[in-house]
Amino acid sequence: MKNRITIIYAYRDRNVELVENSLQSLIVQSSQDFSIVFVDYGSQANRSQKLKTFINEVDNISYYYVGHPGLLWNKSKALNYGIRSVQSDFVLTADVDVLFPSNFIECCHGLLDASKFTLFKIAYLTKSSTSKLKFPLDILELGHSHIGQTFGIGLYPRAAFESVSGYDEFFHFYGFEDEDINNRLVMSGCTQDLNDTTIFHQWHEKFPRQLKNELSVIPRYKHALRLNQQHFVWNKSTKRTMANTKQWGQCWNFDDLDRLKNPDQTIKLNNNLSVLNHFFEVQLMQIPSKVVKIEITESPIARSLKFKLKSLLNKTTQVYLNMSEVNDLILKQIVFKYSDHNYSFRISEDLKRITLIISL
Repeated sequence: MKNRITIIYAYRDRNVELVENSLQSLIVQSSQDFSIVFVDYGSQANRSQKLKTFINEVDNISYYYVGHPGLLWNKSKALNYGIRSVQSDFVLTADVDVLFPSNFIECCHGLLDASKFTLFKIAYLTKSSTSKLKFPLDILELGHSHIGQTFGIGLYPRAAFESVSGYDEFFHFYGFEDEDINNRLVMSGCTQDLNDTTIFHQWHEKFPRQLKNELSVIPRYKHALRLNQQHFVWNKSTKRTMANTKQWGQCWNFDDLDRLKNPDQTIKLNNNLSVLNHFFEVQLMQIPSKVVKIEITESPIARSLKFKLKSLLNKTTQVYLNMSEVNDLILKQIVFKYSDHNYSFRISEDLKRITLIISL
């Protein structure tokens, strides 16, 4: 007999201890009438292996490793893969850093309604409370800083996801994919319900705000949040309910990364803006279907004293991007044009080389 509720996690390279705590809060539920689908979207091998060691000890959980480390993080694709993998009538979307009170599943069974989806309150635990967790959770002893409303942790009829073609897979990195799915479901006729049941967010380090626009080996597009916001606003203003015109919930897998290891062609470029713009807007689209490796490094000219002096004197020069700007230019191309291709995007440890390998 199938469980009526499946909990879906979307994960990539997060703190494994947070995940273990979240799963532990489900292990001690008063009702065990649920199943779990855990979608690991392209984590590094050391993280995924450590995670699987714990997951293997958990009953009624299905672990899927999809995508590969060269792909950009896409929570929508990970969740859609999970949604298309389950048979239960209802889906609970969960974040890996949340904890559930011991009667949460029991509460959810009383909320099942094919015509609505339910969101919950969330209490943000302090650092001290998170470090002293005991299961089952003693709600009265959990110190928190504040309580808010969730957007992305909800109980949904699976058929409702199917009716709007799942999460919009345009969204990359983080931001607005949850607000968007909720809005499209409401526009399609599904009722949104807010429930007073409270879940808990574990305290964890945040990425320093002052470093968000700096280049690092972890891919980040500094305009991602605002771009996602604009896409959400567009979906809402045009009353767009069907997000994905193509087949949704399909992902590349780890074996697809191997197919990129022997490119048919290697192209080396520098950080000249005109060179990069022409290549990505004209030349790349003219290359026939093949695997292409593109390596971009900083031009010696851009580092020369002569170039710097001419720039200071406002004399006409070629425009050279710094490597952070090169990163943004390429990530923008991936998001808008190549998100469904098999590709691998990498930044070297010394931050001086960016490599994109793509199957056209």
